[in-house]
Amino acid sequence: MNIKKCSKKSCKSINLVAQAVISALAVTPLWLSAAEADNKTNEGEIEVLTVTAQKRVQNILKVPVTVGTVTEDTIEESGSVLLSDIDKFIPGFDFSDSSMTQAGVTMRGISSPNISVGGDPSSATFYDDVYMPRAAQNVIFSDMARIEVLKGPQGTLFGRNAAMGVVNMVPKSPFADFEGFVKASLGSDNLQRYEGMINIPITDNFYMRANVLTNSQDGIVDNVGTPSWNENNKVWDLGERDHNAARISFLWDISDATSFQLSYDWDDLEQGPPMAVGMSQYAYNGGKDPFSSKAENDVKEGVEARDMYGVTAKLNHEFNDEWSMKYVLSYRDWETVNRQDEDGTADVRRYFDTSNNEDSDILYTELQFNYVGDKVNAVAGFSYSKEPVQQTT
Repeated sequence: MNIKKCSKKSCKSINLVAQAVISALAVTPLWLSAAEADNKTNEGEIEVLTVTAQKRVQNILKVPVTVGTVTEDTIEESGSVLLSDIDKFIPGFDFSDSSMTQAGVTMRGISSPNISVGGDPSSATFYDDVYMPRAAQNVIFSDMARIEVLKGPQGTLFGRNAAMGVVNMVPKSPFADFEGFVKASLGSDNLQRYEGMINIPITDNFYMRANVLTNSQDGIVDNVGTPSWNENNKVWDLGERDHNAARISFLWDISDATSFQLSYDWDDLEQGPPMAVGMSQYAYNGGKDPFSSKAENDVKEGVEARDMYGVTAKLNHEFNDEWSMKYVLSYRDWETVNRQDEDGTADVRRYFDTSNNEDSDILYTELQFNYVGDKVNAVAGFSYSKEPVQQTT
């Protein structure tokens, strides 16, 4: 049962979930990407993959849901840092990031793009067990354990906006060993990507994990527009990127049966707005070559930016071999600006731009109980979210 109440300034959602699976009768449609199929052990057997498609960690072969999974190895080998980088590994799934703050998900050829607050699309995105509203979905990820894509209606367990499916991003958690890495990637168009991670066991039962990622790249088209009305603000080249993120997480193993995790993540985006290439006689070079390496965008104070942070607490407890519970509490705050040129010219007589600005935060909490028996596998609980939102277009 899903209950949702919305007003002009806020949206509230309460979701009650309950599901029982009779394993002896369950039919399990399953898809594994080529990357996972090639992931063999030394003995020639397929490595066991675990997913959280049903709100708890399970062997993917025992999950009665169509799940597309991109593993840590695939993410690392492909150099992926955004959902749009990994959609190629999951048939029937597409993530468009032509606008980072107004991204769109397509599953099985069906999409529901929406740029209005309180009107999220029909696919839900989760990060570290927490629901991510539309403008917050396109986070840059480093040190990720896996990405799961669940196709088809998932409202029973995931609640709001999950009629089309769910995208579930699972970052790594701290653990008892010391490890770390530093990476640097350089590429065309002055691509510069730097990553770092460290995992430290502070005590025998208290661990910390921290990672940072910075990603920048020049535009693919030079913006030669130099309008006097831009008042010395930066003129971005078309397609220019600048995205930074960091995360720190602490895990406390209170006992063999109980653990508590506290995480903080920060995401800072400030880059060129979506490009406008003019084809009229007033565009660059008379609009004769829309595929030129140069264009003229004269938008005043044009930029695509998002300043976001989130805090998440998770408590896990196992009562016995059959019963367990998890409680999640999270707060996320962000502001976005997307001001872009629409006419594709630097002619002041034809000046036209659009700007979509949002200021939102979301409080999300979820309590779930799990039962795993010889013949019955069940989960029940509830979730609640509240979003004060403000949008200026």
